[in-house]
Parts: sequence; structure tokens; C-alpha cells
Amino acid sequence: VTAINGGVKINVVPESATALIEGLSAAQITEIGDNLINSTPAMAGCSFSCDDKDGAILVTAHGKNAHASTPHEGVNAITGLLALIKALPLADCTLHTQLKALADLFPHGDIHGKGLGVDMWDEVSGHTTLTLDLIQLSEQGFSAAFDCRACLSANDDNTTAIVRAKLANAGFAYSDNTMFAPHYVPEDSFLVT
Repeated sequence: VTAINGGVKINVVPESATALIEGLSAAQITEIGDNLINSTPAMAGCSFSCDDKDGAILVTAHGKNAHASTPHEGVNAITGLLALIKALPLADCTLHTQLKALADLFPHGDIHGKGLGVDMWDEVSGHTTLTLDLIQLSEQGFSAAFDCRACLSANDDNTTAIVRAKLANAGFAYSDNTMFAPHYVPEDSFLVT
């Protein structure tokens, strides 16, 4: 994998993501992608297309946009692309190992942070939502960003520290220092009533 690009904004579930892959044919990638979609119920709604580009294959993952506050209404193309990359027989190198780890931390179809170990729920705010919405890999480096809308029971100890540790174990640096405290306005407050 020599390049990856996906997402438009941190708060939008991405409808497309691309990767430039060398060493495999379009037919090989298409077959593996089709098998992945047909054998994995969570891949429903995701599709892949391949195009030749300067001796490599440009793979595009197709999904469906949604707002990050309602990720169940979308299909995340970035996590679909990572699932495909994980399934490809690519060279064993640090980058491929890290991309496979990223696919495990943000598994396709997981919108509650289970892969990162921060899936929480409470009666007032419901489930935490967490979506990987931006990714960029080029000769200049690698970056990715996710949107997390944490439930009221989330805090730095049970969310930020866990995310930081999981990402560090996979070889990634986490740049946020602390999370914003959850915000709640009671239903019987003057503002709501």
C-alpha cells in the first residue's frame, strides 16, 4: 500500500476511500473484495472498484455518507477499505501490520467503539458513537482522525486512556490530551422546556 485517502470532514461518515496498491492485479483484489463482502454480513452496503494507475491498482471503497452523530445511517468506506487491505496478501512490513491493527481497532460496522474497548451506554444519553472519518497516507506521512460522541458515563480514565493505550500498542501516537466533558441539559430545565 503506497497511498490511502479518505473522508471529507471529521464529523461525516465517509462515502469513499482510496488506496494505491502495488504487487497485486485488479482481478486478485476484486476477487478478495467480493469474497469479503459475500462472507461478512457487516460489509453489507460496501463495494469496491479497481482501476489501473501508473503500474499500480487504485482501489476505491464505496459506502454511504451519514452524519457522525447518526453513523448507523451510513456505510463507512474507510473501515471497509481497511477490512479489504487486511484481507489482501500483502508484503509483511511495519505499514501493513499497522494497517491490519487499525482495521481491528476500527472494524467495519463497529459504530460504538468496541474495537477500541470504549463501547459504553447509559440510559440518558444512549450508546457512545465512534467513527473513523479521515485517513491520509502519503510519502509525507500517515494520519487518521475519528469522531467520538461519548455517553455521559465516559471520562478520561475509561475512554481517553484506553484509546491512547490501544493505539500505542498498535504503533500509533494519539494527539488529543483530554476529552471534552460530556454535556447534558436535563429535560425539565428552562432551556429544554
